[in-house]
Amino acid sequence: MPSVIRASDDAHKPSWVFVIGQSFIVGVGEPAPEGVVSRLLALVDDPDATIERIVGVIPLAGEDAVESFGLVSFPAPGEADGSDRRITAIVRGTAAIDIHSPGGSRRFDDRGIRPWHLADFTAVTGLALASRHEPLDAHAPGRAVDLRSRRIRATRLEWLREGAESADTEQTDAAIVARTLPRPVGVPWFKAGDVLYSLDGTALIGRRPRRRAEDGDDVVALITLESPASTVSGTHLELRRHGSRIVATDLSSTNGTIAAIGGTRRPLVPGEPQTLGVGATLDLGDGAIVEILPVDADPAGGPSEKKA
Repeated sequence: MPSVIRASDDAHKPSWVFVIGQSFIVGVGEPAPEGVVSRLLALVDDPDATIERIVGVIPLAGEDAVESFGLVSFPAPGEADGSDRRITAIVRGTAAIDIHSPGGSRRFDDRGIRPWHLADFTAVTGLALASRHEPLDAHAPGRAVDLRSRRIRATRLEWLREGAESADTEQTDAAIVARTLPRPVGVPWFKAGDVLYSLDGTALIGRRPRRRAEDGDDVVALITLESPASTVSGTHLELRRHGSRIVATDLSSTNGTIAAIGGTRRPLVPGEPQTLGVGATLDLGDGAIVEILPVDADPAGGPSEKKA
């Protein structure tokens, strides 16, 4: 990972704990659990620290749960010839990674995808990891970071590929290729339409779901269901994770939500949360059905899989 790294500090902006490894950089939003940081530090000199192993030491639930983090993984020596300048990036929560290429810069954030948003990028000449509330800025000033410093605290970390400023004059934007990682353990699943979703926070479901004022800066997944007769309301239903269970709330929809629980069908009381067990279904009308699946459901051979 031949590079130059700079860090910026601003007492008025969110801070991060950055861990810099041989082939990766991780930023954990403050307050960063010390146990998580220690496990990341244990991987900094490990040449076999794959992205799966790195993500595996960042818990999404429990006492050390990490709400926001950004991760950049660089190819191991010999894994690629470097001509495509490839990286893999993962973001969760308020983390954002600004990707720089000869053709310009673009921002990569989680877009409400849970438990994280992951993608591969090529033609990368540099990047910056900070809060998504920061403006897109390819040339933020900062102090040089001694690459022997494996752990630093800053509001922004910028990485520049060595020699990138004078190389590559072609105008090629960073390319993005989506892919998936092994699913996190202990996360509840549900099916909406023909798609399986893992729920690691809150999802709003409807014909045209929209964020609400009370969502604030929380990461909320928006899931659209087709409703040709417009029976399903715009923002019809909320699903929220509670441990390994799913809690559903009808958001005062026009036509209501019918819950089938243990063979009994009854309408959800608008605004009143209802804990659902495995096998329960929610009928939003117009053929729009949500089904609660077992924790860590295996979608192999089934419909497409997404994260909410």
